[in-house]
Amino acid sequence: MNKYVDFVVGSTLSVFIFLIWYFKSLFSATPNNFYFGIAALILFNLTILTKIYCTYLSKTNLVLANSVLVFFLLCCWFSTTKTSFTYNYYLSDTIINFLCFILAIIQFLCIISNGVNKIKNNNKNRSSL
Repeated sequence: MNKYVDFVVGSTLSVFIFLIWYFKSLFSATPNNFYFGIAALILFNLTILTKIYCTYLSKTNLVLANSVLVFFLLCCWFSTTKTSFTYNYYLSDTIINFLCFILAIIQFLCIISNGVNKIKNNNKNRSSL
């Protein structure tokens, strides 16, 4: 993949996931507007984007740039999950935060495993020369 296209695709996926986090934070700030339908929509969209992102991460060459973006998203979900557990907000909000944090961990593990595999492949190629 071209490096520019690779970076644009990774950034776009990260922006979409960030917008889901922002959308969830916006709706959970007013508990009257946050109901099960919105929670299910957020979780569904984030699950689909996680599958797409993990597929993309297995083919990317920009491991460091994508790991920084995924780590930023992981920090966002961690902060909201920590806040939900600390202040015991609504149950649906806490469950969604926790599940989205788990999905962010899955994305982070995908990029880490991809980076390790690329390092192993580079070492094999160098040793065969």
